[in-house]
Amino acid sequence: MAIERVRYQVTEDASAELQRFAAGDLHITETVPPQPIDALRERFGSQLRIAPYVGAFWLGFNMTQPPFKDNAALREALSLAVDRDKITRHVTGLGEQPAYGIVPGGIPGYEGARTAWAEATQAQREARARRLYRQAGYSPGKPLVLELRYNTSIPHRRMALAVASMWREVLGVTVRLRNEEWKVFVQNRKQRAITQVFRGGWVGDVVDARNFLAAFGSEGPLNWSGFDDAGFRQRLDQADAAASEAARNAWLRAAEQKLLNRHAVIPLYFYTSKHLVDTRVRGFEANALDRHASRWLRLDRRP
Repeated sequence: MAIERVRYQVTEDASAELQRFAAGDLHITETVPPQPIDALRERFGSQLRIAPYVGAFWLGFNMTQPPFKDNAALREALSLAVDRDKITRHVTGLGEQPAYGIVPGGIPGYEGARTAWAEATQAQREARARRLYRQAGYSPGKPLVLELRYNTSIPHRRMALAVASMWREVLGVTVRLRNEEWKVFVQNRKQRAITQVFRGGWVGDVVDARNFLAAFGSEGPLNWSGFDDAGFRQRLDQADAAASEAARNAWLRAAEQKLLNRHAVIPLYFYTSKHLVDTRVRGFEANALDRHASRWLRLDRRP
């Protein structure tokens, strides 16, 4: 039957959301908490829905303030020191793919750019990270002290703890974690006054590579890093003026590569959509934008 009314329950606690679903209080969850996927499948079976999703998770640098302003070596060192395979296997663990670019896969005709060391081993990356860290003026005797800021969320806290541990073990960095309520976090990130490293990312509004790059080409409130590069903006302009889809994608890829070469962000992983969906819900179909309008759904009232 058609759904007459939808009641949304607001929560920042994915574990509590899962328990409410298990108790029959929810028909669909917004996400599931990080835990072994095999255990989730054993417990929930076909109710667990995991699918590719046009979304990217990264950490951003505030490039308008020290210590990251005009210090590409330091930014690259921190990016190199993060083991993305460990994060996607042990921290997220729900099908996410390690990211070495900003634009996720699944966009027709677009082949994403990648960091220059995407094919290197983690040991090779860490050796280069230590060299660049020293080049940037830091050492075990003079460690970098930084703040990593994220909004309240158990998955984000797990991610922040993992990254902080990697930076400490590989480089000797001292990390202060700053957990903020969403509205406070968004405001601080937008102002670029007190942020140093922050939780970032983007979920596609449309299935288009430009959607993931546009914010870095403006001085608007979504350019959280304060990235300012004339060559990057020129490439976006060339993409907008391109006479063919192939030429447009080539210019967008060049823009993405420019962004990666400047190390304005640390790509971590590409999202999957992950929901628990009650067996009585009909019409819930995976899609790249993870949109599930209630008008597309039906609810079988039978137990």
